[in-house]
Amino acid sequence: TKSFFEKHLKLLKSKVDACYEKYDSSNSVLDKADLRIARNEYRAAIDEAKKALNDERIANSPNPQRTLWQLINANRESSKSKNVASENITATQFNEFFTSIAHKLVDRLPIPNRDPLNFISTSNEVFSFHKVNCNDVCSAVKSLKNCGGSDLYGINTRIVKSVIGNLLNPLTYLINLCIEKGEFPDVFKRAIITPLFKKGDKDLLENHRPIAKLPI
Repeated sequence: TKSFFEKHLKLLKSKVDACYEKYDSSNSVLDKADLRIARNEYRAAIDEAKKALNDERIANSPNPQRTLWQLINANRESSKSKNVASENITATQFNEFFTSIAHKLVDRLPIPNRDPLNFISTSNEVFSFHKVNCNDVCSAVKSLKNCGGSDLYGINTRIVKSVIGNLLNPLTYLINLCIEKGEFPDVFKRAIITPLFKKGDKDLLENHRPIAKLPI
């Protein structure tokens, strides 16, 4: 039974991927409907596979009642899980959607008849960066909000504030080096993107929004 469901689910997942690629390239209403049908079939098959596996666990358990309650508690939907993205959409599909959506929106915008620069007033003011000192850096760090959540590298503002005395000199040196070289470190250009479900059909990419976890 397990082998059957594994093969069946793989076939349905391949069908979903094919429908998604077709809809992504055509943006057709009919292809979108086919994609929704394929995903519903895949989701229903997953539910059937889970039911069959649970039935097998209960039947083979020395304590069926205890196993039943373990399965019930494990499958209870918590309040947080309501915003979790669909398991039927891969990370690659989310990445392609989030990175291409801006270009698609720009392509839909009408071409202006006038140069947008004509609406901007000119200024003779000159802006330039200047080096910072340890007092500047210390004040900037202390002004950060206290947050228990960690950043991309597992660091939070509480940790930085608690050890700023030891970090002040090297941190100031690195900041001034960035200003002098005119470069921003690549490690600070990275982010972890988490898809957050909004509302509607959970299996449609457009019903999710990206949440970025950045370095401090």
